[in-house]
Amino acid sequence: MLRDVDVQVELGIEPPFVLGERGMIEHVLVNLLSNARDALASLSPEVPRRLRIVAQKIGDTVRLSVADNGGGVDPAVLDRLFEPFVTTKGPDRGVGLGLSVAVGLLEQLGGSIELGHEAGGAIFFITLPAGTPPLTVLDMPPSPSPLNSP
Repeated sequence: MLRDVDVQVELGIEPPFVLGERGMIEHVLVNLLSNARDALASLSPEVPRRLRIVAQKIGDTVRLSVADNGGGVDPAVLDRLFEPFVTTKGPDRGVGLGLSVAVGLLEQLGGSIELGHEAGGAIFFITLPAGTPPLTVLDMPPSPSPLNSP
């Protein structure tokens, strides 16, 4: 179990909505967070561990970033990072399908993923089509009452 991680989540005053299937988006996020957890676990105990998740609406898209200070991505795999079976972990930690599956899921949703670099770590950017918040009961127009019908 990983302890003492400073987690920052920045969603804005009104968190943005995306178009997409919840389970597919959750799968992508769980993969990124699992990778961040593994990277942070490799740090020496005296190094502070940080994870930051930010969501921003930019035009008709939402950009979600997941950043950690776990040392970044091994330069030996940078060009192939999103390909199937590419991993920097040992055989007991997965087979290297997580990011390639994430690419496929995001493409099905009309989105994308890319890698950036953060001071001392990695930052992944997910872009998805923006959606609109669901209507609530208070937002819906009143329905005609049978008592008011002619």
